[in-house]
Amino acid sequence: MSTRVNSRSVVRGLAAGVAAGAAGFSLAGVAAAGGLRTHVQVVRGTVVHENPRARSFVLVGTRGELYAIHARRRPALASTVAVAIRRLRNGTYALEGVRMDRSRRSAHVRMRGVVTFVDRRTDSFVLSAPGVSMLIHRGTRRAGMASAAGAVPSVGSVDTVSASVDDQGPVAATGITQTALATTVNLEGIVLGVNTTTNSITISASDNSATTGSITVAVPSTLSISLFSVGQEVELTATTGAGGTYTLVGSSGDQSQQAAQDQADQQGVQSDSVDSPDGLQSGDGQSSGDGQSSGDGQSSSQTSTDQSTATTDTTVSTTTTTTTAPAGGDN
Repeated sequence: MSTRVNSRSVVRGLAAGVAAGAAGFSLAGVAAAGGLRTHVQVVRGTVVHENPRARSFVLVGTRGELYAIHARRRPALASTVAVAIRRLRNGTYALEGVRMDRSRRSAHVRMRGVVTFVDRRTDSFVLSAPGVSMLIHRGTRRAGMASAAGAVPSVGSVDTVSASVDDQGPVAATGITQTALATTVNLEGIVLGVNTTTNSITISASDNSATTGSITVAVPSTLSISLFSVGQEVELTATTGAGGTYTLVGSSGDQSQQAAQDQADQQGVQSDSVDSPDGLQSGDGQSSGDGQSSGDGQSSSQTSTDQSTATTDTTVSTTTTTTTAPAGGDN
């Protein structure tokens, strides 16, 4: 049986580990907890996206998994970091500590998610995972350079995307491999409209309005449309249907760490699907170095299924919430 540990004690242990170096950081959560399992895990990866409205950034881990992490201060895009994170109720994460492994202006990564929107006019698409719907351009956006990513991916496909990211923000796909088709997707976006006549909501296709595209999601009578308001940042779980339609199966607010943890603002199925970190089998990442620490977060309680997670050599044994659902999309 697992025992909970005060998260502040864990953070103090992580801070001590940061001062001691890389090895100490990765083991500090266990040491501070006296060897007991905690809700904090340590992950290394590259920062590929930021969403100021949700006060979050996205880290791609060593297997291509995407972590949406709420934080008061966000590491720079393209930098390589080691983070201590705590899972929130809606499937996103709270930052408990961070160490800068390497600061750089550009990086090459491999990441996995579900394509939830395609804009052929701008030669771009949106890749989604719990807490993130990020715009990706095919190939480079530099003038005079042709796209290098091959064919436009299909909406609803689970894809492994090789890409370059720089400290200015645009992510450019250099290779796209479809690995599966999905029937349930995670959608992160801003509510643009609420239609009580058709019982549907419209959200931005990307979480930070990087594209002008939008997605309409039908809200069934079993869920409440009254939880949505224009301008709200939301995390949705939806199934797909004929003609590229989306039907809501779960939702939460995601405009802050507090909203992501607020049970009163949540309904139905929360996140976890094929495109979530726990379900990935492939990917790519980098790590090394030393740096500094900072933190964001509070201790939390959540209904959990005890599970010991050993993810490569960068994850501390954890207790996580697992609410499983298939993943995918069509539009």
